[in-house]
Amino acid sequence: MGGVSKSGALVQYVFMSTHCEVHLICLQWDDRLLTLDPISLSHVLKNSTIYEKPWQSRRLITKLIGCGMLAAEGDMHKRQRRVATSAFGVQNMKALVPLVWGKGNELKDRWLGVIKESECGDKGVRLDVCHWISRATFDVIGLAGMWSGFG
Repeated sequence: MGGVSKSGALVQYVFMSTHCEVHLICLQWDDRLLTLDPISLSHVLKNSTIYEKPWQSRRLITKLIGCGMLAAEGDMHKRQRRVATSAFGVQNMKALVPLVWGKGNELKDRWLGVIKESECGDKGVRLDVCHWISRATFDVIGLAGMWSGFG
């Protein structure tokens, strides 16, 4: 079914309203709880069996990137998380530091090159940081997981 049932929404609303400002939005097809309070968000993230993603979100995520950890719920999510957790252990993260550091320095050098090549003078240069960070992230993922950069 997905989302929070009507009786479940009331229980969560009572809990969350004691900790923060929360909004219960009753749509024609589903009820949604919205909050930005850190305590309530922590509660929701730690109790993923109570709070499932709406079916619409799961379907969209599955179509975009497959039925991975982001789209999975319940036992499937637990199983995928257990398998992936070992990849993010302390030893593996320490091993990635030189790779990430090197890619960060390469990104800095490229940005300095773009700034140097531009002829804007005192006006400065506009960089699309999201584009550059995205490329660097894909390179790190490629080099760490597949031993190949994406350029």
